[in-house]
Amino acid sequence: MGSNASKFSKTVVGNETHKSARNVLEKIALETKGNIKGKANLYKDKLKGILSKAKFYQRLLKETNYVWSVLNNPCDLNYVFNTNVQSANSVDRNPCLLRDKERFSNEGEAECNSSRITGNKGGCGACAPYRRRHMCDYNLEFINEQNVLTTHDLLGNVLVTAKYEGESIVKNHPNRGSSEVCTALARSFADIGDIIRGKDLYRRDNKKDKLEENLKTIFGKIHSEVTRGKNGQTLQARYQDDAPYYYQLREDWWDANRETVWKALTCSADGSEDYFIQSEDGTKSFTNSKCGHYENNILTNLDYVPQFLRWFNEWAEDFCRIKNIKIGKVKNACRGEKDEKDCSREGYDCKRTDLKKNEIFMDLECPNCEKACTSYNEWLKKKEGEFNKQNNKYKKEVENVESNYDRTYDKKFYNNLKKKYPSVKQFVETLKEGAYCTNNTKDGEIDFNKQYDTFSHSQYCKSCPIFNLKCANGKCNSFKDITCPKIKSMTNIRIHSTESPKDIYILLNDNKIKKLSHDLKNDFKECHLFKKLRKQHWKCKYKCNLDVCELQNFENGIDDERFISIDVLIKRWLKYFLKDYNKIKEILNECINNGTNTLCIEGCYKNCDCVEKWITKKRGEWQNIKDRYIKQD
Repeated sequence: MGSNASKFSKTVVGNETHKSARNVLEKIALETKGNIKGKANLYKDKLKGILSKAKFYQRLLKETNYVWSVLNNPCDLNYVFNTNVQSANSVDRNPCLLRDKERFSNEGEAECNSSRITGNKGGCGACAPYRRRHMCDYNLEFINEQNVLTTHDLLGNVLVTAKYEGESIVKNHPNRGSSEVCTALARSFADIGDIIRGKDLYRRDNKKDKLEENLKTIFGKIHSEVTRGKNGQTLQARYQDDAPYYYQLREDWWDANRETVWKALTCSADGSEDYFIQSEDGTKSFTNSKCGHYENNILTNLDYVPQFLRWFNEWAEDFCRIKNIKIGKVKNACRGEKDEKDCSREGYDCKRTDLKKNEIFMDLECPNCEKACTSYNEWLKKKEGEFNKQNNKYKKEVENVESNYDRTYDKKFYNNLKKKYPSVKQFVETLKEGAYCTNNTKDGEIDFNKQYDTFSHSQYCKSCPIFNLKCANGKCNSFKDITCPKIKSMTNIRIHSTESPKDIYILLNDNKIKKLSHDLKNDFKECHLFKKLRKQHWKCKYKCNLDVCELQNFENGIDDERFISIDVLIKRWLKYFLKDYNKIKEILNECINNGTNTLCIEGCYKNCDCVEKWITKKRGEWQNIKDRYIKQD
């Protein structure tokens, strides 16, 4: 294959194992594509494009009778001349136009919206990585049946995309010179293959699918071309049921031209960059330099892995990488680089806060901890939703593959995958073996099958500890387990040794639960806005001179802390209330202000009734918490 087992040091980033999703998918792709590739070889001669025969139809160059130079090397392609984009401004012909060059930004987001991803619906779907969202394929938007007349013309346009996509990745990758660059190239290579074969899930033009429609027309012309002549009858038999999508023809075309596309994609690769695959015995097979640019056989087979699975794998690696960076920012904001700070998630300075005196101190720096924790928690919440969406799609795609797939190759791949990983839980195990996921983060191990641990608040985002509380066996399961240390009486605190505990109930709209709590169904069963509402039951009592609140219905994996002070409880209540109120207001405004849609207005009545019930309950909660808070003075 032109690759060699590693006998010397190579620059490999991360700590990926042979059990990683990428290595697993590569292996299954190699096993699955064998027979298909063999059959496709019979038709390569008819479908293989020749760059020197490719023509481009840029209007201004045609009008000036520009003489095209014959190209043999895809690395010599120049988008200024080799394009069908009609703009007079050469900059506007760049395949990377309107694309973000920071393809691997720590702030870049995946796209999971149903308007952009084919097949996404509700809580089930794929997520396009930020790299794919900004792929340099602008020039492909301008190909049509008027300017792509032959298989050679099509190849020329695809090679322009590949060359500049590769250049963009190499120039802007944060780990240039490492194997990571080749992995990114292999992923874009596979996405280009999906575009050509009509498998791409990402839509850039709001469901218009203009590129796909043009490709169907172009392959219709190629179909007419290859089914004529000497071998016409044989090819007619192979593609007799292929119209109007021409999926088999497009598979064969890609197989015939993929090596040339890889060469164009790797034109800018550095000499130190090598693609590698790790086998079960620990052997790492590497390409030669420049990601195997000069090799005749391509090491990667990611282009024969269904796009959803590749994206799921890439999403997990991006999550692990970015999570570690974000945790580092949280630590610096809450603890400092040298642990010189001790700030709480509420923005209090725990070193100067004395809860036994009910004294809370907020300095100038600790509010940054609150901001960092809030931002991190919102990011985690979004990522957990994306994970669940892809998790659900795996169940639908793989566990029910027989009823979901008509395409022969995809069905074979999923069936082979299902033999080794029959459940989503087993496949998800491979995600934690990927680059950046095996190295435990600063916040502990990443395990996607343990969602609470993976998507929970950082250990640096805690409330100030309730000083001087001691618990039996180191655990506080109730007020009874708390023993008071001997401390001097505090003149500014009243001792309520005989006081009865105060019950406080709080409604939370919480994504951590899957459905509406049973005890709230009478009031909110028909309320779309409150599908995941649950009730917290707090019991507040003076203990050891402190006003301590205990969560009576504490649930592991959902609730963070069992004991907090009344000061923290009132601040959290205000924060959660304002967040939910603003979200509800935004949703209702979209509906209420749409005066032209009668159905929408009618639907608002039910939501408004639900919100009125919610506001009434929140008003009662606030009165109870406020009364308790004032009582401690």
